[in-house]
Amino acid sequence: MLRVYCDLQDCTEDGRCWILWYDGKPLAEWADQLGLKEGDRILLYMDGEDYEVEATLLFNQTHDYFLGEKLCALIDDSTFRRL
Repeated sequence: MLRVYCDLQDCTEDGRCWILWYDGKPLAEWADQLGLKEGDRILLYMDGEDYEVEATLLFNQTHDYFLGEKLCALIDDSTFRRL
């Protein structure tokens, strides 16, 4: 499962995370190269934190605060785990 950096404290109330980074670039820039598609599962983590959580990728989403961003990840709270 692809491990993606995310600011898990800056997600929306419904569990959508918009700040997704992989290998130093926004995940959206990697989507085609990695063959990512709607519904793919990824693993989210934060630097300096000792937990991770699985999420589902959603494409073509919009949010007022993150205008222009079209890729987000919906957290699956049941997969939250401490490392």
